[in-house]
Amino acid sequence: MKHHSIRLLIYSILLTIYSSSLHAQNIKDTTNASNWTFGIQGGFNLVNLEGELPNIENENIEVQIREIDNLFTASIGVVAECHFANNVSMQLSLLYIRTGGNIEEYSYIKNEIGIIEVYQNYNYNLDYFTIPILARYYIKNIVYVEGGAYFSFLFSSSSSRNSMFEEDYNILETKVFDAGATAGIGFVLSPWKIGFRYNYGLLPSVSYEDNNLKNRVVQLYFALNINKK
Repeated sequence: MKHHSIRLLIYSILLTIYSSSLHAQNIKDTTNASNWTFGIQGGFNLVNLEGELPNIENENIEVQIREIDNLFTASIGVVAECHFANNVSMQLSLLYIRTGGNIEEYSYIKNEIGIIEVYQNYNYNLDYFTIPILARYYIKNIVYVEGGAYFSFLFSSSSSRNSMFEEDYNILETKVFDAGATAGIGFVLSPWKIGFRYNYGLLPSVSYEDNNLKNRVVQLYFALNINKK
């Protein structure tokens, strides 16, 4: 039921974008009003889960050292851009993007024999449908800056573990919905656009023990216009 609702929402957004584009194409643009461009977009991402993972020293003299490493992932999707003037536009996208992180955990246990070092590595992959909504300002149609918000819907998650222990473990407690702020800069190499974008998650995407972790994404993307402005 959850995935069915997400699919219905995505289809509704795509239908809205498509209907708006048909309406815009049927209007004669005698006053230089808005017009649409469409394209495809792909990119590479440096992703992480940001949150506090404190070192813990308990009464059993066990010290746990934890850190979260970055992952390199990819994204792909479709874009639609509405131009209100020569230098101002709004862009809507529907992208598949993978986020996540590697959690490294080291434990040093002291006992009568000595110090035992325990190592565990948890790898978490979170797959989203992401909808960025961005305002763009072009500078001489060569460079543009953009900013806005994004909304993401989790449709798949997976995990793996490298450990000296064999017992079962549970994946992070994942959240279905994520949202945050996004900003970036890009360059126009018609019909291509090349840009850098940063997604800053404002909502917890996963929970690790008692800590909430949020998505952080640095993205390099390439967009190709299918129709000209």
